[in-house]
Formats: sequence, C-alpha cells, structure tokens
Amino acid sequence: MHGGLHLEEAPQGTLMPYATFTLVTGRPDYYFKGNFEIAQIQFDIYAGSNTVRQDLYTKLTALFDDCRPVVTGYTSLIMERQSQQAVREGEQDDIYRYIVEYSVTVEKV
Repeated sequence: MHGGLHLEEAPQGTLMPYATFTLVTGRPDYYFKGNFEIAQIQFDIYAGSNTVRQDLYTKLTALFDDCRPVVTGYTSLIMERQSQQAVREGEQDDIYRYIVEYSVTVEKV
C-alpha cells in the first residue's frame, strides 16, 4: 500500500492507495470470572480503482478475520469482522472506498 496505514486520517497529500483505522467504540463487559473489553475498530481503504480496492480488502480480511491481536496487559480472545461496505466518493466518484468494521474482544490479565 503506497500511502500506508494511518490512525484516524491520512496526512494531506497522501497518495492512494492508503487506509485509516479508528476506534469507534470501546466498552467494558463483565462476566462471572472475567474482566473483558470489547472495541469496535473501523478500517477505511481508499483507492483509485475498484481492482486495487478489492485487492486491499482481501489482504485486510486475510490478516484480521478471526485473528488474536497482541494488546499489552490483556489476553486477546478474538477479532471478528462485523460489517463491510464498498462505496464511491469524490466529485466524480473517482475514490473507491471500503469501510470494514471489526469487533475486538480482550480479557484483562
């Protein structure tokens, strides 16, 4: 990916393709013997063509679907894709965007 992966927004002038990620929500969840955190993370892929957008989407889902991310101070349980949406944006519909949301569940060590 030429433009990289950025937290929340890419710097002005970043070349496509690139992606951003955002923590949409986070909440504690308490069970009988555990202290869990559940976070919704959104990835946005921006590309200049549908082919590149689809390729990056395939790579993103191969990497993150059902993975166990490393989070300091927590035991990772699961990262699950919740939704995805392909859209076109820009004045002439020349930006191909994929919005992909994941739920991440971790347990406090």
